[in-house]
Amino acid sequence: MNRLNACFESVQSSLFHNVRRLGEPLSIRWTDGMCLGMIANLVSGCAVLAVVIGVLSPLQVSAQEVEFRWKLAKGTKLLSIISQDSQQGEEGVENPVSQKTEMTQDWEVRENFGDGTALVVTTLRRAQLNLEIPGAGKIDVDTNNPDDDSAFAKQITKMFRPLIDAECTNSMSVLGKISDVKIPEAALEGFRNTPGGGNIETMIKESIENGSPVFPAQRIAPGFSWTQITSNKTPAGLFSATNRYTYKGLVVVEGRKIHEFGVDTQLNFAGENTFGAKISIPQQSISGKMFFDNVLGYLVSSEQTQDMTMLIELPKQKPTKQIHKQTLKTRFLLPSEIK
Repeated sequence: MNRLNACFESVQSSLFHNVRRLGEPLSIRWTDGMCLGMIANLVSGCAVLAVVIGVLSPLQVSAQEVEFRWKLAKGTKLLSIISQDSQQGEEGVENPVSQKTEMTQDWEVRENFGDGTALVVTTLRRAQLNLEIPGAGKIDVDTNNPDDDSAFAKQITKMFRPLIDAECTNSMSVLGKISDVKIPEAALEGFRNTPGGGNIETMIKESIENGSPVFPAQRIAPGFSWTQITSNKTPAGLFSATNRYTYKGLVVVEGRKIHEFGVDTQLNFAGENTFGAKISIPQQSISGKMFFDNVLGYLVSSEQTQDMTMLIELPKQKPTKQIHKQTLKTRFLLPSEIK
């Protein structure tokens, strides 16, 4: 069973820091490894993605070809709010583990280099977690309240706390490509002594670098699609995520003209792994949408829903299926929109 648990945690960590565009699967098992994954997932969101909650029935208004570019004007500041609601459990389990997470982050263009790239700074301001485990009760974590009575909550807060107010930097191109991610060493201090903590820096860097949908260089019209594929080696094998973006057109949302994109994602494990297990995803439905303001030059919003079954087969053990359901929403707000 220890071998199976280790396999679960490795797969979970791979899922966290490789599904980039609109969000990642949460929760195979609540462990230190999951904390690492959640950090990688939600920090990656500050690089690019956002969701407007309550966007209903946008009105289609145009079918022109458009050249999409981030403006990246020096001094641009945005507030990023990322919320995640997930349930996970073994197939047939009546009451799955439920988890709600919210991260609040600052996003700022610190410098524009004049060559189509800019220096972007992201700063995590607050992390909140609500976890409900059948038979174990509820656990609430809020980095604004480090004196929570729960010993488990204090442990998690201790890991998160060094990340709060730490400035992470990266380069970003006008097409959305991210590179040269730098994270203060002190920000990772809370994770260094946890299982898998030695890989947290790599996880976060890969999350941010792979976190942005990169726009085509040419002008595109509604119906145009393009694909981004990311992959990396993990203890659970070679993990890949294929994301297909489709430009839907210019729409009006709450009186504002912005551009809508559809996103469909496929995940896959392949090759050998350190556990001698066969890992597959026999069923998955992962889709979402995002909205881009091409006048102001930033991604306004994104949303993803996920329904996935993961199968892990170990020698001489009964195959185990894990069911994952998740909704991820993120939004970017201008200073004038912050209430």
